Amino acid sequence: MERREGDLSERKKLILRAIIDAYISGGEPVGSKYLTQNGQIAFSSATVRNEMAELEDMGYLKQPHTSAGRVPSERGYRFYVDGLMESYRMTANELSELNQLVKARAAELDKILDRASRLMSMMTNYASLTARPSLSAEAVLHFQTLHIDSSTMLLVMVVETGGRHCAKTVYISAPRITEEAVMQIEICLNEEISGRAVDSITLSDIIRLRMRLATFGCGDITDRIMDAVYSVLGEEDGELHLEGVNHLLRYQEYSDPEKLGGLLESLEQKSDILDMVKRGENEGINVYIGSENGLNSLNQSSLIFKKIMRGGRTIGAIGVIGPCRMKYNRVIAMIEQFSRNISGMIDGDLSAEGMDIREDDSE
Repeated sequence: MERREGDLSERKKLILRAIIDAYISGGEPVGSKYLTQNGQIAFSSATVRNEMAELEDMGYLKQPHTSAGRVPSERGYRFYVDGLMESYRMTANELSELNQLVKARAAELDKILDRASRLMSMMTNYASLTARPSLSAEAVLHFQTLHIDSSTMLLVMVVETGGRHCAKTVYISAPRITEEAVMQIEICLNEEISGRAVDSITLSDIIRLRMRLATFGCGDITDRIMDAVYSVLGEEDGELHLEGVNHLLRYQEYSDPEKLGGLLESLEQKSDILDMVKRGENEGINVYIGSENGLNSLNQSSLIFKKIMRGGRTIGAIGVIGPCRMKYNRVIAMIEQFSRNISGMIDGDLSAEGMDIREDDSE
């Protein structure tokens, strides 16, 4: 009969943690002799072998065909992340490197996340990612128009998306359009629908806009203008930025070019990763190990990320992708610190001098 996770004895937990720590550090299957001779475990080799065999039967370990040692299974990694690993306290040097993020005082989320991604990859030696998932524009804050020629006008929309302001431009076909008419269109749009959320623009608003535009011979392009507005307000393309993918080449899990190619293809597609970020928990760290990712190309990988929230909405995420034998406690500590720094920068609460940097006094 299969035993439940709660049935693991303290001795089994101690041995399981020692095996996973050793495998993460060395990347080689771990045997009972290694654990007993290196001072990892105070039990006899025979006792450790028996416990390892039971842990394998329970699904926490597995044995490669070419070795007598064991390696963690996905179930073992999950149990380790959820309750066995020790918390990691970042050193003063690590915090100092990380806090370089705030010195530039970047004003835009894009710049903050790109800088954070480079630092994260450099400090963890894994591939890092930053994401801005499926953020639709909330409203057009302001309209500007420009007369291009007698049949074309340019519509510029300043929109708010996830706390950011950006300009969107659309060329609109408008036969026999005059400069005066283009100016009047700008006035009408700003008076009627600027600052309005997409779901608050009603049919009566569009009819009223059409009637106003018709007074100077532009009523027939109302639909084209509103199509442009809706297309911008309805955009849902997220952004995924990767750094340090070359770091993955140093790990044996990615030595197979076909597997590495599949991983890179998934990352380039971006939609699958962005969907995972969207489904993740809003609070705390999200950890997906191996097949938990739901993608065959990520079966040998772990994805760890944390969302960056503002006003109850997700405005981005930061995380890493690496092999399942990842230094989870260190990576999680760094992601937590990065997300705190980024949130503070966005809210304008941090300065380089004001960061709380404490020495790691543990030996």
